[in-house]
Amino acid sequence: MAASFGGYSILLSLALVSMLIAPSSAGRNANLRQVCSRTHDRSRCMRLLVPETRYSDGDARSIAEAAINLAYRKAREITSSGGDDSAAWRFSCTRNYGKAIRGLDRSRRLLNDGDYRRVARQVDETMEEARRCRRRLDGFSGDYDFAKRRNKEFEVLCSAVKVCAKILSSDN
Repeated sequence: MAASFGGYSILLSLALVSMLIAPSSAGRNANLRQVCSRTHDRSRCMRLLVPETRYSDGDARSIAEAAINLAYRKAREITSSGGDDSAAWRFSCTRNYGKAIRGLDRSRRLLNDGDYRRVARQVDETMEEARRCRRRLDGFSGDYDFAKRRNKEFEVLCSAVKVCAKILSSDN
């Protein structure tokens, strides 16, 4: 009887601990899930941003900051490494991503200033540069999977920033 009581108390303790832990982690990602569900690729958005936001409180502003920082790194990857030695696509997209990086810098400043409506407009312009690169990549023959994947990730991250900016502007 005592042994079964001990077993039940251990199970009860584990159940209580899991109930306390699960809601806190679910709550932290609730805002991220809301943001990503409003982008054009929810699963990719979550896959990219969950590691970036794991130490933050997960509000729209911190998600936007994480997305801008990661998009900036993706843009640098596109213009620098490329995954292959083909200079044609990299040269073709370098101008677009130079403009996109400057757009991300402006978006970061606007976010810090609390000008969320202008963040959304700036991100639209930044996303257009990625779309121009994508159209160019589609015109190349050959395998440019690395560039296409990074370009898609960049677009999803910019979309997340735009969603966050809209959330933040509606809160004001």
